[in-house]
Amino acid sequence: MDAFDWAAFAAVWIIVLPLAVPAVLREWMVPWLRGRVVSPRIWGTGDLLLGLGLTAMNVLAHTGFAGSPPAILGGVGTALCGTALMAWAQYARRPGRS
Repeated sequence: MDAFDWAAFAAVWIIVLPLAVPAVLREWMVPWLRGRVVSPRIWGTGDLLLGLGLTAMNVLAHTGFAGSPPAILGGVGTALCGTALMAWAQYARRPGRS
């Protein structure tokens, strides 16, 4: 991996971790997302999966698995599942809360 790949890896996690960890652990959202996200824990989990998928695609692109379909589908699938969870968290209703 060259310097660009390390910078992309760092940028993904510098963006993902401060947003996802408080959402998962404390149900705290940054102010610009508070009105739109109904379920912060689901959103934070989706954000972590999105970061994991992007990292997997970046790392697998520089290993022996670069062209294998399972590696590509694994990274893309994880990123898409994370994106789907983030979208679902904007509409999911939490039981017992109004």
